[in-house]
Amino acid sequence: MAQSYTRAAAWYRQGAVQGDPYAEIDLGSDYATGRGVSQDYAKAVYWYKKAAAQGISAGETALGSLYANRHGVLKNYVKAVYWYRRAAAQGYIYAESNLGLAYLQGLGVPQDDTSALKWLILAKAGGLAAAAQALHILERVAAPAQVAQAQTLAKQWWARHHGTK
Repeated sequence: MAQSYTRAAAWYRQGAVQGDPYAEIDLGSDYATGRGVSQDYAKAVYWYKKAAAQGISAGETALGSLYANRHGVLKNYVKAVYWYRRAAAQGYIYAESNLGLAYLQGLGVPQDDTSALKWLILAKAGGLAAAAQALHILERVAAPAQVAQAQTLAKQWWARHHGTK
């Protein structure tokens, strides 16, 4: 199995050096996890940044996660949120969920339960089970008016970015 990962990483590298953003993400992931290559967060950051520079939401979200978790970069929640926002603007559910959790905890943004609810609602609507679980818990403790406001904000955001839903 390790040989398969090593071979896959070699293929990803070929695509990445040719500028394929999805190969850049895969190679960045390999470096972040040590799958098929020696773990190297600095290289993961490098490849994720290349994909993010091309506007690929998975690369933007992965880069944000490295900033949030201090892998290969100094921990910087403001930068993490910056990358999550860029990816969330494309409807990337993992970024929406991460943004919701950032608002919930006040990491890189002011703590705001309504914004947290909004982003978790959007991520849940996209089918992300983890967002649905977090949303379920937050809805139980949030004021009903807050939940209603977040639902309205989520619908408005969706309509602005994706048309009516």
